[in-house]
Amino acid sequence: MFGNIGTGEFLIILAVLIAIFGKKKTSEIARDAGEAGRELRKVQKEAAEAFEEMQKPVDESAPEGAKREETPSKVEEESTVKGGEESGA
Repeated sequence: MFGNIGTGEFLIILAVLIAIFGKKKTSEIARDAGEAGRELRKVQKEAAEAFEEMQKPVDESAPEGAKREETPSKVEEESTVKGGEESGA
């Protein structure tokens, strides 16, 4: 985000912030911004880990000994529905 800002531009921005808010308030703002940045990186890492966990196949995340239920295929579902309609008419 701020990769294009050089040292000179950074110092000018810092001087303006100190002039506007004062030395004490500027240090508080910088500390809060640092904490917010750390929290953002933490949340991004947790979200990436959760996404990776969701991408694992179901068999890998199921506990050992658990049986995976097979869902009927689309063809089987359609034949069951059609068969039910014919007998109900």
